[in-house]
Amino acid sequence: MNLSRASDINEGFDAVWRADFDRAVALLHNVDAPGCATMRSRVYLRMGLANRAIAEYDRSVTQHLHPRERAELAIIASAAYRAIGDCASSNELWQSSERIARELDDPLLDLLRLTVTTVRDFSIGQLDRSRRDAERALVLADALRDREARFAYLFDGNHLRARVLEILSMHAALDDDRQERERLLTDAILGAALVRNRDVFMEVNLLANLATLLAISPAARSRDLVLSRAKAIAWTDHLDEKRTAIKRGLRCNKDLFGFSEEIEQIGGRGYPTLALRVCDSVDRLLHSNWAERSAFDSELAFTTELAQRVYWHETTGEEFQSLASLAALAATRTPDVASALLALYRGKAKMLSGQFLYAWDGRATAFESFAEASIAKARGEHAQARAKYADAQAFYKARAMHAHAAFVGLERYTIGRDSRDLEEAAEFLRAYPNSAFARRLGRAFERTPDAAPGDFIYLDQGTSA
Repeated sequence: MNLSRASDINEGFDAVWRADFDRAVALLHNVDAPGCATMRSRVYLRMGLANRAIAEYDRSVTQHLHPRERAELAIIASAAYRAIGDCASSNELWQSSERIARELDDPLLDLLRLTVTTVRDFSIGQLDRSRRDAERALVLADALRDREARFAYLFDGNHLRARVLEILSMHAALDDDRQERERLLTDAILGAALVRNRDVFMEVNLLANLATLLAISPAARSRDLVLSRAKAIAWTDHLDEKRTAIKRGLRCNKDLFGFSEEIEQIGGRGYPTLALRVCDSVDRLLHSNWAERSAFDSELAFTTELAQRVYWHETTGEEFQSLASLAALAATRTPDVASALLALYRGKAKMLSGQFLYAWDGRATAFESFAEASIAKARGEHAQARAKYADAQAFYKARAMHAHAAFVGLERYTIGRDSRDLEEAAEFLRAYPNSAFARRLGRAFERTPDAAPGDFIYLDQGTSA
Protein backbone atom coordinates (compact mmCIF):
# COMPACT_ATOMS: atom_id res chain seq x y z
CA MET A 1 0.00 0.00 0.00
CA ASN A 2 1.46 3.39 -0.96
CA LEU A 3 1.85 6.18 1.57
CA SER A 4 -0.84 8.31 -0.06
CA ARG A 5 -3.44 5.57 0.24
CA ALA A 6 -2.39 4.83 3.84
CA SER A 7 -2.79 8.51 4.66
CA ASP A 8 -6.27 8.56 3.12
CA ILE A 9 -7.30 5.54 5.18
CA ASN A 10 -6.03 7.04 8.44
CA GLU A 11 -7.75 10.33 7.65
CA GLY A 12 -10.92 8.45 6.71
CA PHE A 13 -10.93 6.58 10.02
CA ASP A 14 -10.42 9.87 11.87
CA ALA A 15 -13.34 11.37 9.94
CA VAL A 16 -15.58 8.52 11.11
CA TRP A 17 -14.69 9.08 14.74
CA ARG A 18 -15.31 12.84 14.52
CA ALA A 19 -18.65 12.28 12.71
CA ASP A 20 -17.54 13.90 9.46
CA PHE A 21 -19.30 11.15 7.58
CA ASP A 22 -19.32 12.64 4.08
CA ARG A 23 -15.56 13.09 4.25
CA ALA A 24 -15.13 9.55 5.57
CA VAL A 25 -17.14 8.02 2.72
CA ALA A 26 -15.18 10.00 0.13
CA LEU A 27 -11.81 8.87 1.51
CA LEU A 28 -12.72 5.22 2.09
CA HIS A 29 -14.77 4.65 -1.06
CA ASN A 30 -13.81 1.37 -2.81
CA VAL A 31 -10.83 0.84 -0.49
CA ASP A 32 -10.40 -2.83 0.44
CA ALA A 33 -7.80 -2.42 3.18
CA PRO A 34 -8.55 -3.94 6.62
CA GLY A 35 -11.23 -2.07 8.51
CA CYS A 36 -12.50 0.01 5.61
CA ALA A 37 -15.61 -2.07 5.00
CA THR A 38 -16.47 -1.96 8.72
CA MET A 39 -16.01 1.80 8.88
CA ARG A 40 -18.08 2.42 5.77
CA SER A 41 -20.83 0.14 7.03
CA ARG A 42 -20.86 1.85 10.42
CA VAL A 43 -21.03 5.28 8.76
CA TYR A 44 -23.94 4.28 6.54
CA LEU A 45 -25.90 2.92 9.50
CA ARG A 46 -25.29 6.11 11.47
CA MET A 47 -26.41 8.17 8.47
CA GLY A 48 -29.63 6.16 8.31
CA LEU A 49 -28.64 4.52 5.01
CA ALA A 50 -29.45 0.93 5.98
CA ASN A 51 -29.41 -0.46 2.43
CA ARG A 52 -25.87 0.79 1.87
CA ALA A 53 -24.73 -0.79 5.13
CA ILE A 54 -26.21 -4.08 3.94
CA ALA A 55 -24.49 -3.70 0.56
CA GLU A 56 -21.15 -3.34 2.35
CA TYR A 57 -21.69 -6.68 4.05
CA ASP A 58 -22.70 -8.37 0.80
CA ARG A 59 -19.62 -6.96 -0.91
CA SER A 60 -17.34 -8.15 1.91
CA VAL A 61 -18.32 -11.81 1.50
CA THR A 62 -15.71 -12.31 -1.24
CA GLN A 63 -12.98 -10.47 0.66
CA HIS A 64 -10.35 -11.94 2.95
CA LEU A 65 -11.20 -10.36 6.28
CA HIS A 66 -10.16 -11.06 9.83
CA PRO A 67 -12.97 -13.03 11.55
CA ARG A 68 -13.40 -10.21 14.10
CA GLU A 69 -14.11 -7.72 11.32
CA ARG A 70 -16.44 -10.13 9.56
CA ALA A 71 -18.37 -10.62 12.81
CA GLU A 72 -18.77 -6.88 13.32
CA LEU A 73 -19.90 -6.42 9.72
CA ALA A 74 -22.53 -9.11 10.29
CA ILE A 75 -23.69 -7.33 13.46
CA ILE A 76 -23.99 -3.99 11.65
CA ALA A 77 -25.80 -5.56 8.69
CA SER A 78 -28.13 -7.36 11.10
CA ALA A 79 -29.06 -4.00 12.65
CA ALA A 80 -29.53 -2.52 9.17
CA TYR A 81 -31.90 -5.31 8.13
CA ARG A 82 -33.89 -4.78 11.32
CA ALA A 83 -34.08 -1.06 10.54
CA ILE A 84 -35.84 -1.80 7.24
CA GLY A 85 -38.11 -4.40 8.80
CA ASP A 86 -36.45 -7.57 7.45
CA CYS A 87 -36.25 -9.51 10.71
CA ALA A 88 -35.53 -12.87 9.03
CA SER A 89 -32.34 -11.59 7.36
CA SER A 90 -31.42 -9.74 10.54
CA ASN A 91 -31.64 -12.93 12.61
CA GLU A 92 -29.66 -14.90 10.02
CA LEU A 93 -26.75 -12.47 10.18
CA TRP A 94 -26.97 -12.30 13.94
CA GLN A 95 -26.55 -16.06 14.08
CA SER A 96 -23.61 -15.77 11.69
CA SER A 97 -21.88 -13.38 14.10
CA GLU A 98 -22.62 -15.82 16.92
CA ARG A 99 -20.90 -18.68 15.06
CA ILE A 100 -17.81 -16.54 14.55
CA ALA A 101 -17.82 -15.44 18.19
CA ARG A 102 -17.81 -19.06 19.35
CA GLU A 103 -14.66 -19.70 17.32
CA LEU A 104 -12.79 -16.66 18.62
CA ASP A 105 -11.41 -15.98 22.07
CA ASP A 106 -12.28 -12.29 22.02
CA PRO A 107 -14.06 -10.95 25.11
CA LEU A 108 -14.59 -7.57 23.41
CA LEU A 109 -16.59 -9.28 20.67
CA ASP A 110 -18.63 -11.08 23.32
CA LEU A 111 -19.27 -7.74 25.03
CA LEU A 112 -20.24 -6.09 21.73
CA ARG A 113 -22.77 -8.82 21.00
CA LEU A 114 -24.22 -8.63 24.51
CA THR A 115 -24.46 -4.84 24.25
CA VAL A 116 -26.27 -5.03 20.93
CA THR A 117 -28.58 -7.69 22.37
CA THR A 118 -29.71 -5.30 25.11
CA VAL A 119 -30.57 -2.67 22.49
CA ARG A 120 -32.44 -5.18 20.32
CA ASP A 121 -34.48 -6.38 23.29
CA PHE A 122 -35.28 -2.82 24.34
CA SER A 123 -36.46 -1.89 20.84
CA ILE A 124 -38.96 -4.76 20.69
CA GLY A 125 -40.32 -4.19 24.19
CA GLN A 126 -38.49 -7.04 25.95
CA LEU A 127 -37.58 -4.61 28.70
CA ASP A 128 -36.92 -7.06 31.55
CA ARG A 129 -34.63 -9.16 29.39
CA SER A 130 -32.87 -6.03 28.14
CA ARG A 131 -32.25 -4.88 31.71
CA ARG A 132 -30.86 -8.28 32.78
CA ASP A 133 -28.53 -8.42 29.78
CA ALA A 134 -27.39 -4.85 30.37
CA GLU A 135 -26.52 -5.63 33.99
CA ARG A 136 -24.54 -8.67 32.83
CA ALA A 137 -22.85 -6.54 30.17
CA LEU A 138 -21.80 -3.94 32.75
CA VAL A 139 -20.03 -6.58 34.84
CA LEU A 140 -18.09 -7.70 31.76
CA ALA A 141 -17.50 -4.09 30.65
CA ASP A 142 -16.04 -3.15 34.04
CA ALA A 143 -13.58 -6.03 33.68
CA LEU A 144 -12.66 -4.92 30.14
CA ARG A 145 -12.85 -1.14 30.49
CA ASP A 146 -9.12 -0.69 29.79
CA ARG A 147 -8.90 -3.44 27.16
CA GLU A 148 -7.82 -2.01 23.82
CA ALA A 149 -9.25 -3.44 20.62
CA ARG A 150 -6.83 -5.39 18.45
CA PHE A 151 -7.52 -3.09 15.51
CA ALA A 152 -8.02 0.69 15.45
CA TYR A 153 -11.36 0.42 13.64
CA LEU A 154 -12.98 -1.66 16.40
CA PHE A 155 -14.56 -0.56 19.67
CA ASP A 156 -12.47 -0.84 22.83
CA GLY A 157 -13.59 -1.67 26.36
CA ASN A 158 -14.25 1.92 27.47
CA HIS A 159 -16.36 2.56 24.37
CA LEU A 160 -18.58 -0.47 24.94
CA ARG A 161 -18.86 0.29 28.66
CA ALA A 162 -20.16 3.78 27.88
CA ARG A 163 -22.76 2.27 25.57
CA VAL A 164 -23.90 -0.19 28.26
CA LEU A 165 -24.23 2.64 30.79
CA GLU A 166 -26.40 4.55 28.31
CA ILE A 167 -28.74 1.58 27.97
CA LEU A 168 -28.98 1.21 31.75
CA SER A 169 -29.79 4.93 31.97
CA MET A 170 -32.79 4.34 29.70
CA HIS A 171 -34.06 1.73 32.12
CA ALA A 172 -33.51 4.18 34.99
CA ALA A 173 -35.60 6.70 33.04
CA LEU A 174 -38.43 4.19 32.74
CA ASP A 175 -38.19 3.73 36.52
CA ASP A 176 -38.32 7.54 36.85
CA ASP A 177 -35.09 7.33 38.88
CA ARG A 178 -33.57 10.65 37.86
CA GLN A 179 -30.64 10.44 40.25
CA GLU A 180 -29.57 7.05 38.93
CA ARG A 181 -30.11 8.13 35.34
CA GLU A 182 -27.95 11.19 35.89
CA ARG A 183 -25.23 9.11 37.54
CA LEU A 184 -25.14 6.54 34.74
CA LEU A 185 -25.05 9.10 31.95
CA THR A 186 -22.38 11.17 33.69
CA ASP A 187 -20.26 8.04 34.15
CA ALA A 188 -20.78 7.19 30.46
CA ILE A 189 -19.78 10.68 29.27
CA LEU A 190 -16.65 10.74 31.41
CA GLY A 191 -15.79 7.22 30.25
CA ALA A 192 -16.27 8.20 26.61
CA ALA A 193 -13.32 10.54 26.97
CA LEU A 194 -11.09 7.53 27.76
CA VAL A 195 -11.67 5.62 24.54
CA ARG A 196 -8.77 4.95 22.21
CA ASN A 197 -10.50 6.82 19.41
CA ARG A 198 -12.83 9.53 20.64
CA ASP A 199 -16.20 8.72 19.09
CA VAL A 200 -17.88 12.12 18.80
CA PHE A 201 -21.12 10.59 17.50
CA MET A 202 -21.49 8.46 20.63
CA GLU A 203 -20.45 11.31 22.91
CA VAL A 204 -23.02 13.68 21.41
CA ASN A 205 -25.76 11.06 21.81
CA LEU A 206 -24.86 10.73 25.48
CA LEU A 207 -24.89 14.51 25.94
CA ALA A 208 -28.28 14.75 24.23
CA ASN A 209 -29.71 12.07 26.53
CA LEU A 210 -28.45 13.90 29.60
CA ALA A 211 -29.81 17.19 28.21
CA THR A 212 -33.34 15.75 28.11
CA LEU A 213 -33.06 15.30 31.88
CA LEU A 214 -32.22 18.99 32.25
CA ALA A 215 -35.66 19.91 30.95
CA ILE A 216 -37.25 18.57 34.15
CA SER A 217 -34.44 18.67 36.73
CA PRO A 218 -32.06 21.44 37.88
CA ALA A 219 -29.08 19.00 37.82
CA ALA A 220 -26.51 21.81 38.02
CA ARG A 221 -23.43 19.58 37.71
CA SER A 222 -24.89 17.77 34.72
CA ARG A 223 -25.86 21.06 33.13
CA ASP A 224 -22.30 22.34 33.47
CA LEU A 225 -20.95 19.08 32.06
CA VAL A 226 -23.27 19.16 29.04
CA LEU A 227 -22.58 22.83 28.36
CA SER A 228 -18.79 22.55 28.63
CA ARG A 229 -18.59 19.42 26.48
CA ALA A 230 -21.02 20.78 23.89
CA LYS A 231 -19.00 23.97 23.51
CA ALA A 232 -15.90 21.89 22.77
CA ILE A 233 -17.50 19.77 20.01
CA ALA A 234 -16.50 20.40 16.39
CA TRP A 235 -20.05 20.11 15.07
CA THR A 236 -20.86 18.53 11.73
CA ASP A 237 -24.14 18.38 9.81
CA HIS A 238 -24.66 14.79 10.93
CA LEU A 239 -24.74 15.91 14.57
CA ASP A 240 -27.30 18.68 14.13
CA GLU A 241 -30.27 16.68 15.39
CA LYS A 242 -28.51 15.96 18.67
CA ARG A 243 -27.11 19.49 18.87
CA THR A 244 -30.69 20.74 18.67
CA ALA A 245 -31.73 18.34 21.45
CA ILE A 246 -28.87 19.55 23.65
CA LYS A 247 -29.73 23.21 23.15
CA ARG A 248 -33.42 22.49 23.78
CA GLY A 249 -32.64 20.82 27.11
CA LEU A 250 -30.32 23.63 28.16
CA ARG A 251 -32.80 26.31 27.07
CA CYS A 252 -35.60 24.71 29.06
CA ASN A 253 -33.33 24.29 32.09
CA LYS A 254 -32.40 27.95 31.89
CA ASP A 255 -36.04 29.01 31.69
CA LEU A 256 -37.17 26.82 34.58
CA PHE A 257 -34.23 26.94 36.97
CA GLY A 258 -32.20 29.97 35.92
CA PHE A 259 -28.53 30.07 34.99
CA SER A 260 -26.44 32.71 33.29
CA GLU A 261 -24.41 30.78 30.72
CA GLU A 262 -24.96 31.68 27.08
CA ILE A 263 -26.40 28.67 25.26
CA GLU A 264 -25.72 30.15 21.84
CA GLN A 265 -21.99 29.67 22.47
CA ILE A 266 -22.58 26.10 21.35
CA GLY A 267 -21.44 25.98 17.74
CA GLY A 268 -22.93 24.51 14.62
CA ARG A 269 -24.04 25.90 11.29
CA GLY A 270 -27.78 26.12 11.69
CA TYR A 271 -30.52 23.69 10.81
CA PRO A 272 -30.07 21.64 7.64
CA THR A 273 -33.63 20.28 7.81
CA LEU A 274 -36.97 22.03 8.08
CA ALA A 275 -37.95 19.67 10.90
CA LEU A 276 -35.09 20.89 13.09
CA ARG A 277 -35.95 24.48 12.21
CA VAL A 278 -39.50 23.84 13.43
CA CYS A 279 -38.13 22.43 16.72
CA ASP A 280 -36.10 25.58 17.30
CA SER A 281 -39.02 27.88 16.50
CA VAL A 282 -41.40 25.99 18.80
CA ASP A 283 -38.85 26.35 21.59
CA ARG A 284 -38.69 30.09 21.04
CA LEU A 285 -42.48 30.28 21.21
CA LEU A 286 -42.48 28.43 24.53
CA HIS A 287 -39.42 29.87 26.21
CA SER A 288 -38.86 33.39 24.91
CA ASN A 289 -40.16 36.61 26.39
CA TRP A 290 -42.75 38.14 24.05
CA ALA A 291 -43.21 41.84 24.72
CA GLU A 292 -46.00 42.14 22.15
CA ARG A 293 -48.79 39.77 21.19
CA SER A 294 -48.34 40.58 17.48
CA ALA A 295 -44.74 39.29 17.49
CA PHE A 296 -45.84 36.03 19.10
CA ASP A 297 -48.69 35.63 16.59
CA SER A 298 -46.34 36.27 13.67
CA GLU A 299 -43.85 33.66 14.87
CA LEU A 300 -46.64 31.17 15.50
CA ALA A 301 -48.06 31.65 11.99
CA PHE A 302 -44.60 31.26 10.45
CA THR A 303 -43.85 28.08 12.44
CA THR A 304 -47.23 26.54 11.64
CA GLU A 305 -46.74 27.13 7.92
CA LEU A 306 -43.21 25.74 8.10
CA ALA A 307 -44.33 22.58 9.90
CA GLN A 308 -46.84 21.81 7.18
CA ARG A 309 -44.05 21.76 4.60
CA VAL A 310 -42.05 19.06 6.41
CA TYR A 311 -42.20 15.44 5.26
CA TRP A 312 -42.46 14.17 8.83
CA HIS A 313 -42.67 10.51 7.83
CA GLU A 314 -39.12 10.80 6.47
CA THR A 315 -37.60 12.09 9.71
CA THR A 316 -35.59 9.51 11.63
CA GLY A 317 -35.26 11.06 15.08
CA GLU A 318 -37.51 12.57 17.71
CA GLU A 319 -37.99 15.93 15.97
CA PHE A 320 -41.68 15.22 15.60
CA GLN A 321 -42.19 15.79 19.35
CA SER A 322 -42.44 19.50 18.59
CA LEU A 323 -45.64 18.87 16.62
CA ALA A 324 -47.62 18.20 19.81
CA SER A 325 -46.53 21.48 21.40
CA LEU A 326 -47.13 23.35 18.16
CA ALA A 327 -50.63 21.86 17.87
CA ALA A 328 -51.41 23.12 21.39
CA LEU A 329 -50.10 26.58 20.51
CA ALA A 330 -51.91 26.73 17.18
CA ALA A 331 -55.21 25.66 18.74
CA THR A 332 -55.65 29.10 20.26
CA ARG A 333 -55.74 30.64 16.78
CA THR A 334 -56.65 27.97 14.21
CA PRO A 335 -58.11 24.77 15.72
CA ASP A 336 -58.45 23.07 12.32
CA VAL A 337 -54.77 23.58 11.56
CA ALA A 338 -53.95 22.35 15.07
CA SER A 339 -55.94 19.18 14.41
CA ALA A 340 -53.97 18.59 11.21
CA LEU A 341 -50.69 19.01 13.11
CA LEU A 342 -51.89 16.60 15.78
CA ALA A 343 -52.77 14.04 13.10
CA LEU A 344 -49.20 14.29 11.79
CA TYR A 345 -47.90 13.78 15.32
CA ARG A 346 -50.04 10.69 15.88
CA GLY A 347 -49.01 9.17 12.57
CA LYS A 348 -45.32 9.64 13.27
CA ALA A 349 -45.64 8.43 16.88
CA LYS A 350 -46.99 5.11 15.62
CA MET A 351 -43.92 4.72 13.39
CA LEU A 352 -41.37 5.58 16.07
CA SER A 353 -38.65 3.00 16.53
CA GLY A 354 -38.66 1.17 19.85
CA GLN A 355 -35.01 2.11 20.33
CA PHE A 356 -36.17 5.56 21.44
CA LEU A 357 -37.06 6.08 25.10
CA TYR A 358 -39.93 8.27 23.92
CA ALA A 359 -41.62 5.13 22.57
CA TRP A 360 -41.95 3.58 26.04
CA ASP A 361 -41.98 6.24 28.76
CA GLY A 362 -45.49 7.66 28.29
CA ARG A 363 -44.55 11.16 27.15
CA ALA A 364 -45.97 10.61 23.67
CA THR A 365 -49.45 9.96 25.07
CA ALA A 366 -49.26 12.78 27.62
CA PHE A 367 -48.24 15.35 25.02
CA GLU A 368 -50.99 14.13 22.72
CA SER A 369 -53.56 14.50 25.52
CA PHE A 370 -52.44 18.06 26.19
CA ALA A 371 -52.75 18.99 22.50
CA GLU A 372 -56.17 17.32 22.30
CA ALA A 373 -57.29 19.30 25.34
CA SER A 374 -56.10 22.58 23.84
CA ILE A 375 -57.99 21.92 20.61
CA ALA A 376 -61.16 20.89 22.46
CA LYS A 377 -61.00 24.02 24.62
CA ALA A 378 -60.57 26.26 21.59
CA ARG A 379 -63.71 24.71 20.11
CA GLY A 380 -65.69 25.21 23.29
CA GLU A 381 -65.78 21.48 24.13
CA HIS A 382 -64.95 22.11 27.75
CA ALA A 383 -65.86 18.72 29.23
CA GLN A 384 -63.60 16.98 26.72
CA ALA A 385 -60.86 19.52 27.37
CA ARG A 386 -60.94 19.02 31.13
CA ALA A 387 -60.85 15.24 30.73
CA LYS A 388 -57.83 15.37 28.43
CA TYR A 389 -56.06 17.90 30.64
CA ALA A 390 -56.62 15.51 33.54
CA ASP A 391 -54.99 12.68 31.57
CA ALA A 392 -51.95 14.80 30.80
CA GLN A 393 -51.67 16.15 34.32
CA ALA A 394 -51.81 12.68 35.86
CA PHE A 395 -48.67 11.77 33.93
CA TYR A 396 -46.90 15.06 34.70
CA LYS A 397 -47.63 14.75 38.41
CA ALA A 398 -46.48 11.13 38.52
CA ARG A 399 -43.21 12.12 36.83
CA ALA A 400 -42.74 15.30 38.92
CA MET A 401 -42.83 17.41 35.75
CA HIS A 402 -44.04 20.37 37.80
CA ALA A 403 -43.85 23.04 35.09
CA HIS A 404 -46.04 21.00 32.76
CA ALA A 405 -48.45 20.25 35.61
CA ALA A 406 -48.67 23.94 36.53
CA PHE A 407 -49.40 24.91 32.96
CA VAL A 408 -52.18 22.33 32.75
CA GLY A 409 -53.64 23.55 36.05
CA LEU A 410 -53.85 27.11 34.80
CA GLU A 411 -55.41 26.01 31.53
CA ARG A 412 -58.00 23.97 33.44
CA TYR A 413 -58.74 26.99 35.62
CA THR A 414 -59.60 29.14 32.58
CA ILE A 415 -62.39 26.66 31.76
CA GLY A 416 -64.19 26.10 35.03
CA ARG A 417 -62.75 28.80 37.35
CA ASP A 418 -62.19 26.08 39.94
CA SER A 419 -59.91 27.60 42.58
CA ARG A 420 -58.45 24.16 43.31
CA ASP A 421 -56.85 24.14 39.85
CA LEU A 422 -55.30 27.52 40.56
CA GLU A 423 -54.04 26.53 43.99
CA GLU A 424 -52.51 23.34 42.62
CA ALA A 425 -50.80 25.25 39.83
CA ALA A 426 -49.37 27.72 42.34
CA GLU A 427 -48.03 24.82 44.41
CA PHE A 428 -46.29 23.36 41.37
CA LEU A 429 -44.76 26.73 40.50
CA ARG A 430 -43.15 26.95 43.95
CA ALA A 431 -40.75 24.24 42.76
CA TYR A 432 -39.13 26.90 40.55
CA PRO A 433 -38.04 29.83 42.73
CA ASN A 434 -35.60 31.05 40.05
CA SER A 435 -37.84 30.38 37.10
CA ALA A 436 -38.42 32.95 34.38
CA PHE A 437 -41.25 30.69 33.23
CA ALA A 438 -42.97 30.85 36.63
CA ARG A 439 -42.57 34.62 36.83
CA ARG A 440 -44.03 35.13 33.36
CA LEU A 441 -46.92 32.79 34.09
CA GLY A 442 -47.61 34.44 37.42
CA ARG A 443 -47.58 37.93 35.92
CA ALA A 444 -49.88 36.83 33.12
CA PHE A 445 -52.42 35.58 35.62
CA GLU A 446 -52.11 38.55 37.97
CA ARG A 447 -52.79 40.95 35.11
CA THR A 448 -55.64 38.94 33.64
CA PRO A 449 -57.30 36.92 36.42
CA ASP A 450 -60.32 36.40 34.17
CA ALA A 451 -58.21 35.29 31.23
CA ALA A 452 -59.95 33.75 28.28
CA PRO A 453 -59.08 30.19 27.23
CA GLY A 454 -55.67 30.11 25.61
CA ASP A 455 -54.30 33.29 27.16
CA PHE A 456 -51.75 31.32 29.18
CA ILE A 457 -50.21 30.02 25.97
CA TYR A 458 -48.98 33.57 25.46
CA LEU A 459 -46.90 33.66 28.61
CA ASP A 460 -45.63 37.21 28.85
CA GLN A 461 -47.87 40.23 28.54
CA GLY A 462 -45.41 42.74 29.90
CA THR A 463 -41.72 43.39 30.35
CA SER A 464 -39.06 40.70 30.12
CA ALA A 465 -38.41 38.48 33.08
